[in-house]
Amino acid sequence: MPPPPLLALVDGNNFFCSCERVFDPKLRFLPLIVLSNNDGCVISRSQEVKDLGIPMGIPLFKIKDQIHQHQIQIRSTNFPLYNDMSQRLMQTLKRFAVKNEIYSIDESFLWIPSTIPPRPWALELRAKILHETGLPVSVGVAPTKVLAKLSNRLAKKRPSTAGVWIWENNRETESLLKITPCEEIWGIGGKLSLFLKTNGIQTISEFIATERGWVRQHLGVTGERIWMELHQVPTLGFEETPQLQKSILCSRSFGKEVSSLEELKEAISTHLVSAAEKLRSQKTVAGAIHLFLASNRFKEKKSSTPSTLSHRLLIPTDYTPALIEIGFKLLEKLYRPDQKYKKAGILLSDLQERNHQQLHWFEETVQEEKQQRLMETMDRINRHWGCEKITLGSSGLNKSWSGKSSQRSPNYTTSWSELPLVR
Repeated sequence: MPPPPLLALVDGNNFFCSCERVFDPKLRFLPLIVLSNNDGCVISRSQEVKDLGIPMGIPLFKIKDQIHQHQIQIRSTNFPLYNDMSQRLMQTLKRFAVKNEIYSIDESFLWIPSTIPPRPWALELRAKILHETGLPVSVGVAPTKVLAKLSNRLAKKRPSTAGVWIWENNRETESLLKITPCEEIWGIGGKLSLFLKTNGIQTISEFIATERGWVRQHLGVTGERIWMELHQVPTLGFEETPQLQKSILCSRSFGKEVSSLEELKEAISTHLVSAAEKLRSQKTVAGAIHLFLASNRFKEKKSSTPSTLSHRLLIPTDYTPALIEIGFKLLEKLYRPDQKYKKAGILLSDLQERNHQQLHWFEETVQEEKQQRLMETMDRINRHWGCEKITLGSSGLNKSWSGKSSQRSPNYTTSWSELPLVR
């Protein structure tokens, strides 16, 4: 019987930082961080920054001295660039595997036939990605998803691997498992890791040696599946078609404190335009909308006034004007003129497939078809010419409330006016 196929997890190294370095070569050997929306927190770090001990998610103002001391370069987040680079990465991966499952913006599981020697294949893939996109990646190859994820981490942390780790049952692997903590296991979070430690299970090797019945009793079915995957028994399916999102969240911190109802309406409208476009891209409709407002948590004392309101739709929809109308009604109920707000957002939930939704007795089919054609036209124009080339007037034009982005790099690959120039 031929050996079973292997799984490879391909993961971009410091992905956002790597995208910035592709188009700005002077950044390649300098410490670099990418900031969250509104230039608030660190969301991506180059290896040089990691070596300095700067943690992920730390607010920018807390590391100003280190930035000055180590000449750390700063970039504001640029999602249009990162999304485009992600698509280029995934297109390259498709040519190297019979099947692939996109896991995140910079991660993908690939199915490798047993007839292919894994290490030469992985090295060739890594070199091809670097040549075609300029992005460095790490490749972990193993019999199961959990082991492939672990192999990828080993490939990242050990320079001698050349960015590739093939899972094998040998002395080197055994010695690494004896010193690797349980929190390194995919699916074992902080709480589970702490629970395992209190029960004398601190390393992956110790977790593997634990009896299956104990794992099932204390960690449930999910923990048992992870345990089996570590024993090279596949329990997590391979999904070539991405699962539909269960909810869609759009929120941003403001660049300044906002007290104007008109500015808040512009923000809510902008978020709903974006959320509705995501709904239509995955062919779903929303059955409920939730709106929230937040003040500056560093300045304002906690208020007893509710900051969130929800509304369940009688007829689930993806029609942007209908969602905005409901959003404005929720906002007017929640808004307080004497309050200064620092953040606003919306959450669309109870998502269902458009083609499988139950129709309402009083629904006007002709009107609904007109609305659908209008939205499809707007989406098509924005896909071709760029984000928000055509939008609703309620979203505003100047958007003085929008977040800070003082260090944003150009949209090198998605805007004609921002193409890089070679002189």
